[in-house]
Amino acid sequence: MKQHYVLLHILFFLFCSALHAEKPRLRVAVVGGGMAGVAAAHYIQASDPGAQISLFEKEAQLGGNARTVLVNNRKGQAVAVDAGPQYFTEGPWDEYIRFLKAYNFYNTDEISEFKGSISIQSQGSLRPRLITPLYGSFRGENLGKLLWFKKFFSMAYKVYREPGDAYAKNIGDWVHSLLLPPHFKEEVIIPFLAASLGTTTDDIRKTSTVEIVKLFAFRRPSMRSTFKVLHRGMGSALEHAGAELRKKGVRICTSSPVQSVFLRGGNYIVRYENGRGEQEEAFDFVVLAVHAYQAARILQEDVASAELNTVLKGFEYFRARIVLHSDSSFVNTRHPAFLNVFTTADNRMRSNTMNLGMIDERYEGIYKSWLSEELCTQVKDRGRFLHETVFSHPLITPAFSENLKRMEQLLEPRKDLCIGGGWTQGLETQETALISGRKAMEKYIRFKAEES
Repeated sequence: MKQHYVLLHILFFLFCSALHAEKPRLRVAVVGGGMAGVAAAHYIQASDPGAQISLFEKEAQLGGNARTVLVNNRKGQAVAVDAGPQYFTEGPWDEYIRFLKAYNFYNTDEISEFKGSISIQSQGSLRPRLITPLYGSFRGENLGKLLWFKKFFSMAYKVYREPGDAYAKNIGDWVHSLLLPPHFKEEVIIPFLAASLGTTTDDIRKTSTVEIVKLFAFRRPSMRSTFKVLHRGMGSALEHAGAELRKKGVRICTSSPVQSVFLRGGNYIVRYENGRGEQEEAFDFVVLAVHAYQAARILQEDVASAELNTVLKGFEYFRARIVLHSDSSFVNTRHPAFLNVFTTADNRMRSNTMNLGMIDERYEGIYKSWLSEELCTQVKDRGRFLHETVFSHPLITPAFSENLKRMEQLLEPRKDLCIGGGWTQGLETQETALISGRKAMEKYIRFKAEES
């Protein structure tokens, strides 16, 4: 009888222990070490410090499109410059600013502030077609064109605040409908919009009006936006964030390109390469913080993603060649401006250049241009070349937006799979990448709750 009593106590103890045993820690894979991937790891770790998070990046360092490089300025001093996304401002980039502050990377002594100015000029012409005031001071500008440009900003701001039927319009149709002189729209507005995105005038006409105005129309026309730039660079900020996440237990796997992700036995199998060859690991939840064409390649072995893959392959992209150089022929030296747009005689984009010296004297003599391969070769031949990066950027057309909706519908029943990145929120910025990371966290929380 006593033995039965002891046995019952043991069984009761084991039963209670099983009830109170800790559930296994969820395994999370984040594929992509750009802003969206780091943001996803950041938010998921904050929401669930016990999660086993692995972040995979194909390059040797984190950053993705956020690449910070060291180049020499006019004085021969090495300075950090972002080859990708660079400036930001309060309001539209508040989530990004909070992210920087969370990692103690927002030091006002290491941030330059500047106000934007624009020059749009036909190649070979002595005077620009449009030049905006510098630091609020006039310098012989054509007042009529400035008033037209201000009217254009007012129209764009209205679309930004109240999109309405502009959701269905591309830029080409919207600009055509504006009550502005036709020559002004072709010579100034279309090139300006193309320069804002860093693409051609042909491509910009196809893009979504609502998405493009988000780039420049987030302030009332009467307000002058002050932009900020990190001296250490956005890429350096992500490297720093990665180091801090590593201290919190996040496994950062650089130089580890992911080959495929597929379902097997109720888990996602992530197949990747590293210095030891091809590896496989099982995960409960996966975030693909990569571009659509990369997600399609990674999911091609996953039978459950066949329809999703078809949608992913339908997103349109364009290639942008960003060149850092010291060739002043790409800027307006007579009328200095931050953004310098040169067009051909038929109003097509020739070059689009940021004069970084307008930000801070430490960048004096450094220019950041969107150039064709031919013009890049010319810069190299002149001995003015500093750095070159070629990015693939989404072309956010109305069709692109419809594709996004279809992708979201297909992902809705996939509780353990998230596809993110700035492009999934519309036009890519540091801010939209962070919003994407937060949404990945929200989906993970729902998944965790269901698993419980």
